[in-house]
Amino acid sequence: MSCDSLATICSGANCLIPPSNFNAVLSLVLSTVLTVMLALVMFAMGCTVNASKLWSHVKKPWGIFIGFLCQFGIMPFTAFALSLAFGVLPVQAIVIIIMGCCPGGSSSNIICYWLDGDMDLSISMTACSSILALGMMPLCLFIYTSVWTSSDSIKIPFDSIGITLAALLIPIAVGIFVKSKWPHIAKKILKPWYRCRTIALETGFQNAQLCSTIVQLSFSPAELELMFAFPLIYSIFQSPADSLLPWLPSKHIKGFV
Repeated sequence: MSCDSLATICSGANCLIPPSNFNAVLSLVLSTVLTVMLALVMFAMGCTVNASKLWSHVKKPWGIFIGFLCQFGIMPFTAFALSLAFGVLPVQAIVIIIMGCCPGGSSSNIICYWLDGDMDLSISMTACSSILALGMMPLCLFIYTSVWTSSDSIKIPFDSIGITLAALLIPIAVGIFVKSKWPHIAKKILKPWYRCRTIALETGFQNAQLCSTIVQLSFSPAELELMFAFPLIYSIFQSPADSLLPWLPSKHIKGFV
């Protein structure tokens, strides 16, 4: 038996092969591509935002307040209640609650655009929920996971939340600027929006990627075998909705929502 050609130290059949960095490089490439694609999508979303209407939501934040109650009040409690009702394992209950405590992600903005939602409200809700998640996620996890585990064992990636927030706000701000300077370009993608569907979509489409990151940082590989299935299944069911709803006729979409 001969050593591998890439081996650096050989002693008979015993070889020391340098670790491959293929996975690390592939992960970096995928992350970069996805970040660029997300920035382009958010730029397009920003071109639909009316700066004056966005400011009106900030001055009279009734929609944002209702979305806040749904996002960090109803959703975490629902996850907690379902975990108790179905009697799932503790590690499974924890990951369900983590999912319920996550803020809305960029998917909600995209679906709101295709469903003629209120894009100004959607953008403001996503930004506010991501900022408030820095404090509300630890609070909600402390309240609802104490039945099964100590809240100190759950690590919240504040840096990831900050990066997500920057990746959301910067392209959108550029899009708003383009719309204000060159409205004839942005006008092509402008449509009327509806607030009710916006709030429903914003609070219903959770940030599965953030949930997966928290779970991977907080628990051992053995526990991940039981826990990681839930955010994966959630993403699988959410992705077809992201892909199919844009192709539905407008009247069917309205009836669906």
